[in-house]
Amino acid sequence: MNEKQGRRNGGFTLLELLAYIACLGTFLASVTVIYVTAARFNATGINAMERMRVAGQIRRAFLRDVREARSIAASAGRYATGGHELLVELPPQALEDGRRFVAYGMFDGQKRLGRHEFVVKTDDAIEYLRLTTFPLVLEGVRVSYDAANPRRVGLEIDVDRVGSRPIPEGFKRKPPDTYGMTATLRAHAPEGGSL
Repeated sequence: MNEKQGRRNGGFTLLELLAYIACLGTFLASVTVIYVTAARFNATGINAMERMRVAGQIRRAFLRDVREARSIAASAGRYATGGHELLVELPPQALEDGRRFVAYGMFDGQKRLGRHEFVVKTDDAIEYLRLTTFPLVLEGVRVSYDAANPRRVGLEIDVDRVGSRPIPEGFKRKPPDTYGMTATLRAHAPEGGSL
């Protein structure tokens, strides 16, 4: 018997190595696709949770302000209650000289909801107490109330799901998420100076 035929050196042939590499490449490609898909789902979920968290902050602030409010105010300073802005008059706090207000809306051309708390002094000067801008990119804000009985106030915000990211060419823009909230004034101011 020939010695070369009966003896094998325990290695792999070139064909076996190529088949192994092809199988490994196919496995790694499928694992990569699964990983990228999972990462996208994770990012989508995190973005949705962040939108809900900030919408909850807006809701809590809105409910607190409307419940505390004396009335819905027609206007004060540069703010006015209308379809896209809400202005409520709050009860005065100790050591305040003037009338205290909170305004909600998309101010100064920003695409974010602002909450401006300020006092209109007796000499018509405005002193800002707190300026808050919520970090959601919005497509719109709507305020609703019944002018005949303005105790119940509604606020709807249309949140842009894409935010400030550019939309790739050929992709459709996603419709906004709409968050609505309604609150009722606990007190109602006497006639004069309010709607």
